[in-house]
Amino acid sequence: IVNLTAPGLYDEESDLFGRGFPYGATVTSHLVHFDPATPGTGRGGSVTFDAKIMGLIVLADSLNRTDPEPLGAPGTEYPTASTRGVEFAPNDWITLEDDLTTLTLGNLYATNGVDQIRVITSECPVPPDSDGDGIGDGCDFCPFDADNDIDQDFLCGDTDNCPNVANNNQRDTDDDGVGNACDDCPDTIPGVTVDEFGCPPELPSDLDRDGDGDLTDYGLFESCISGPETPHDQSPMCARADMDGDNDVDLIDFVSFQGCFSGQNIPVDPACPD
Repeated sequence: IVNLTAPGLYDEESDLFGRGFPYGATVTSHLVHFDPATPGTGRGGSVTFDAKIMGLIVLADSLNRTDPEPLGAPGTEYPTASTRGVEFAPNDWITLEDDLTTLTLGNLYATNGVDQIRVITSECPVPPDSDGDGIGDGCDFCPFDADNDIDQDFLCGDTDNCPNVANNNQRDTDDDGVGNACDDCPDTIPGVTVDEFGCPPELPSDLDRDGDGDLTDYGLFESCISGPETPHDQSPMCARADMDGDNDVDLIDFVSFQGCFSGQNIPVDPACPD
């Protein structure tokens, strides 16, 4: 089953990702069959359904001629049929229109004059629709995520620790609630508040953005020292070392750095050096 809950153009097999339907959802399977007049030529058109399109079975090894059993029934087989289904490359494309009931098929290229696609619809009661995406909770893959798992890692955005970057292992080495795959500050110390990118606020003396001001930060500070009235390196790290904002890193900045030094694994006081 291919998830197509988001409107838009699908013209590469990589655009598609498979998943199931919520337990207990009632769905209807429609077989759309088309025969180009001349084998090897492309055809297109639109089909509108009475209910919202929830997904497709589009690849050749997911189809057969008759489908005598209910979709998904135990023992149902969808044997390989090498010339059936939507092949995508280099010609085919599909668009799910904004109303989620109309499917536009473009230049479908049937090499032997026969092609078909199975469309899955569901009349899901709306409301309830907790995320406001137009899909009732009873058949919504992600009832609390209006983007419906936008990164396609099978984890809904409301529970995914990297909602915009695929990371189905959910690894989070520093345990800050932001997964490694999208953590710009992967070594924050325990208990530090971080933003959506896994970074603590920019705090005085915390040059490596891990939440403390320690000897590691001191070594980084030394590398940024430029002297009075000499511009420092314009890296973000040295800009943080320029604590008085005068475009150099000198003794005055070092005094402020000392006042904010917290020690290893101790959060920097956000009020220092005041």
